[in-house]
Amino acid sequence: MQGRCYYCNKELTERTIKRHAKSCSVMKKSIEEKMNYTKGVREQFIISMKDKYNPSLYCIYVSIDAKLQLQHLDKFIRDIWVECCGHLSAFYIDEEIYHDNSDEQYEMNFYLKDVLNVNKKFEYEYDFGSTTYLTLEVVDIIQVPNEFSQVEVIARNNPEEGKLNNSPRDGVCGYIGNKDSEKEYLPGNNNKYKVSNKKPIHNNDAFSDFDDSEQMIENSFLKHHNKFTNSFIHTFFKDTYSFDLEELIKPYPKKEICSLAENIGLKLSYNLNKNQVIEKYIDEYEKNIRNKMNVINDDMYKILLKYIKNNGIISVSDNEAENYADKHAFL
Repeated sequence: MQGRCYYCNKELTERTIKRHAKSCSVMKKSIEEKMNYTKGVREQFIISMKDKYNPSLYCIYVSIDAKLQLQHLDKFIRDIWVECCGHLSAFYIDEEIYHDNSDEQYEMNFYLKDVLNVNKKFEYEYDFGSTTYLTLEVVDIIQVPNEFSQVEVIARNNPEEGKLNNSPRDGVCGYIGNKDSEKEYLPGNNNKYKVSNKKPIHNNDAFSDFDDSEQMIENSFLKHHNKFTNSFIHTFFKDTYSFDLEELIKPYPKKEICSLAENIGLKLSYNLNKNQVIEKYIDEYEKNIRNKMNVINDDMYKILLKYIKNNGIISVSDNEAENYADKHAFL
């Protein structure tokens, strides 16, 4: 992998990029100069981000205020690398899941300083159907003056030959990228980010009062499933088994139907009532599914054919279950 530093423009390799991001002399000089007339200092994390399955192909190093929230890091990743159809996303930190704020649980309102520290490794997923998987690591923490940018790109891999968008989501779903997306994050930017005061409702709080060990085990299991899987299971708990789309989605709350719609690239206004949301979903479903079919890969196509040939039901062995879980949820 070849990359460059956004401060000194030095060409970097996979072996040198991490060390340089922590020690760039031009970046340090910029910080020191601003320190001479600053009215205060802030702490920032330097975080590396890589494609989980192609770590030597794509990487970005970002400096971000420790007093910002997970939602701001989520926005950065979406803007720079993954956003295509407004899909759901989540961080995985210390075996805890922090979903995006679309369900109004505000799990991404946790402050970075409260969930991250130096050398912390964690993961991120965008789109629980055609998922993009990232690995992240806090490689350093630095002191910066108050006049310093709150979020900056420090270094990034160079565009690869044959890759359209310099992104691990290249060619997936409706992703087309935006070459100008990094402009608002270049060194020296003056963007200010609003911190939400809405208190996050996290899974830990929901299970703190249980004494029954069997119940604790069951809830602990459910806690570590992503939001889409929980909704998927919830439908079957209601004994919904049908090939009628309206009957399938009626058990969902309105916000979950809107989330399901996002997974097929359909944006539904939260101002609509539930009946209007269902009507809109059904009207637009076929068109959006056809668009999804245009980007489906061979493995998913084979599974879909297997469903069709067996009237919508296939059996999976215990050994196959983990590998199939995400694919079944997507379909």
